Amino acid sequence: MESNDHLVGKQLGTCVLEQVIGSGGMGVVYRAHQTRPVRDVAVKVLRSGAGIYSDAHQEFLARFRREANVIAQLDHVNILPIYEYAEQDGLAYLVMPYLRGGSLRNLLEKKGRLSPQEAFKYIEQAGSALQYAHDHKIVHRDVKPANMLFHADGRLVLVDFGIARITRDSSVSNLSDPSLTAVGQFLGSVEYMAPEMVQGRSVDYRADLYELGIVLFQMLAGQVPFQGGSPLFIAAMHINDQPPSLLQLNPGIPLALNAVVQKSISKDPDARYQSAREMVEAVRHAIGASNALSQGLQATERAANASRSTSSPEWPPVQSNYALPNSHPSAPNYYPIDAPRPGYVPHTPHGSMPNAPLAYPLDASQGPVPYNQPVGSAQTPHGGFSYPGPNAYPSSQGLPPNYHLQEAETAYNQGQAYNQSQYVEPRRRSSAWTGWLLAVVIVVALCIVGVILAPRIIEGTFGQARQNPTPTTRPATPTPTPTKQPTPTPTPTPVVTADSARKFVTGYFDDINQRNYRDAYNHWAKDYQDKNPYDQFANGFANTQHDDVTITDVAAGDNGTYRISVNFAATETDNNGATVIKNFQGTYIVGIDQGAQHLLSQSRVLPA
Repeated sequence: MESNDHLVGKQLGTCVLEQVIGSGGMGVVYRAHQTRPVRDVAVKVLRSGAGIYSDAHQEFLARFRREANVIAQLDHVNILPIYEYAEQDGLAYLVMPYLRGGSLRNLLEKKGRLSPQEAFKYIEQAGSALQYAHDHKIVHRDVKPANMLFHADGRLVLVDFGIARITRDSSVSNLSDPSLTAVGQFLGSVEYMAPEMVQGRSVDYRADLYELGIVLFQMLAGQVPFQGGSPLFIAAMHINDQPPSLLQLNPGIPLALNAVVQKSISKDPDARYQSAREMVEAVRHAIGASNALSQGLQATERAANASRSTSSPEWPPVQSNYALPNSHPSAPNYYPIDAPRPGYVPHTPHGSMPNAPLAYPLDASQGPVPYNQPVGSAQTPHGGFSYPGPNAYPSSQGLPPNYHLQEAETAYNQGQAYNQSQYVEPRRRSSAWTGWLLAVVIVVALCIVGVILAPRIIEGTFGQARQNPTPTTRPATPTPTPTKQPTPTPTPTPVVTADSARKFVTGYFDDINQRNYRDAYNHWAKDYQDKNPYDQFANGFANTQHDDVTITDVAAGDNGTYRISVNFAATETDNNGATVIKNFQGTYIVGIDQGAQHLLSQSRVLPA
């Protein structure tokens, strides 16, 4: 493979290329250091596939200018923005933010497969980005885990729209499939490529939905549906072979979710979901229905167990012709689909497309609306699937859940009545009554003797007491024995480490990016809070959309503290409503205050 290191050290505009961090069919990505403003960035240098003095290269540059101009205007919270684009020495390049959170591909390599809830979190964000792009007539054409990157707070962004095709309405263009990147070859990764792309047919936004469906399949199953020895063999499988059922690879997947995935990767574009929004809602519905069904079955089991526990616990076991139910199939135990997603920020577009529709029509002050719709039989648009609601407790005769218990109780009562009617108590022996009579006579005799002798005994005792009085003595007061107090266990003094200090600062910025300003405020020591009220602190972030933070140094300080040096780019809204990026350098001092880690008031933040 040709090395891409020959450009390391080269300066393109204000960026000095430092290291190759990725390579694809359309170009090479470098980590670079930008001198104005000062920050780390990612620079993608595109390949033209032709000599720089050829007509083909000039056509490539013209295509690049048109494409980059459109892509640079995309403004969505789940799309990686383009800072700038330019040409130098025959090289066309894009400058973008440099993210350190890894990619979905890295996550899948580490975990294998994800739970339905975690997979939905990523599908929802990627689907939101695609819906926004499709509304602007842009098709990505290369949706895959490697093109889904993470911010430090876990927010997903879709990257690499550099190979996207720009579609036009028929009223605007006479071409059936105009494209800015039509190069007559496969563009994208063959494992995720839609059949119409493999066959070279007309491609629209539904190809992106197919690729997103393959990504969803991989997240749930731990592998892509089509695998082979060569790209051509895999491409043929997309055209001719049916994908395996998710249930064969992961039996815990809900049936409704398997149906959604199979619909998403249909060979025929008309049989797929017709928008990213529709697909995301179908996934949400399927997982929500599964959770409701699981909860319903668990509630039924608890009710049956309660009935057993209250049915005369003192009764012995009963042999009956009716079988007592004691188990039923367990449903998958998933956490709720409406659990908060870290780092999700509702999108408010800024830029040159003021009339662009939002990916999901939500109030700008709110996050995504959690799914709380009642569970029942539902039909999705465009020939979707239906699913059953919660079934009753299992019964082979279609009887109520407690029928067997009632029949068992009746059988037991009948058996008790029969046994009692057949049982004759044996006659007791007369010797027992003779013993009782003798005991009564003895007790009466003792009482008579006591009545006769009691006066004499009392008189003799008190008379002797009057003749020989016994001196009265006070009982000695016992000296109390001192109680041993338990030795208190010493509370360990918290210690700041380099790792804990780094995580503490990262958590501080995570709270800011998630708008948990109260939690962020509580990171500060008491003396800082005494000088800076909470309202003043929170108002300082009123115009902040997001902070991209890079920790540059961790060093031990005095008295067990640690100094964390950071660079961060704050994406903010100015007074005119435009989006601006401001760069800062900060030094945060992490130490112990009131028995816990806090940011000390000696911390400083200055403009870069």
